[in-house]
Amino acid sequence: MQLGLSLDIEAFSWHIWETFIILQSILPINRFFMCLILFAINPNYEYKLILAANRDEFFERPTERAEFWGDEEKILAGKDLRKEGTWLGVSKRGRFSAITNFRPPQASVSYKRSRGELPINFLESDDSPEDYLNSIAENKIEYNGFNLLVGDLKEYYYSSNRIKVNQKLGNGFFGLSNEKLNCSWPKVRDGRRKLARLVEKGFSNSDLYKLLEDTGSSEELSASFIHGENYGTRAMTILTIDSFDNVLFEEKTFGPLGKFEGLTSFGFMLEE
Repeated sequence: MQLGLSLDIEAFSWHIWETFIILQSILPINRFFMCLILFAINPNYEYKLILAANRDEFFERPTERAEFWGDEEKILAGKDLRKEGTWLGVSKRGRFSAITNFRPPQASVSYKRSRGELPINFLESDDSPEDYLNSIAENKIEYNGFNLLVGDLKEYYYSSNRIKVNQKLGNGFFGLSNEKLNCSWPKVRDGRRKLARLVEKGFSNSDLYKLLEDTGSSEELSASFIHGENYGTRAMTILTIDSFDNVLFEEKTFGPLGKFEGLTSFGFMLEE
């Protein structure tokens, strides 16, 4: 009897989730699902990685701008001061990781572990991307919903505690928001297409920022840049690693209603 009840609950949960996915495609529900990461893996002979990302969060949440962490200064990332984690970072060895929240219909649970520890733990480790994801597989349930990207220039992976199998990523153009990788949301679909065109014709950092500045044109369109008083886009990040292992990391930060607060820029060569 208990097994039957468990199966019924699971089936009902999936029914709710499928209904939600249909509704978010036709209603402005996805206006509440904000973060965006557009990236290209080995798109041409000039670059190994190109990334443009918006971090959207409540403005009351204490945050530090991107900087090198610790005395050794091996990891470059912004810092969430509430949980001491990050949303996006790169190491001087070329390890990269980023995370977004996965927003299911149910509310997040406050006692879960901080998702921001997942990128930092990868950046600090010596594990391959695949081995790292295998090491956290049994603990995924301890976190609220997340999408996780990990890579070391040799290989890149996408993982989530809303999918069963980790996905190894080949060369190409990708988009990640608060649903599965390369979902059909307009800002993800259009962002991938625009990034591919930019790389084909040649681009500057200002071109990449423009990708992230779309504020949307209708209730149905999920905007890339969120102008909000309490919640909105707090950081834009540009990360490029070229074929000579030169790294450029730039971050623009914003306050309520899209007020520009500052630009931080770092450039360095990867270490052996």
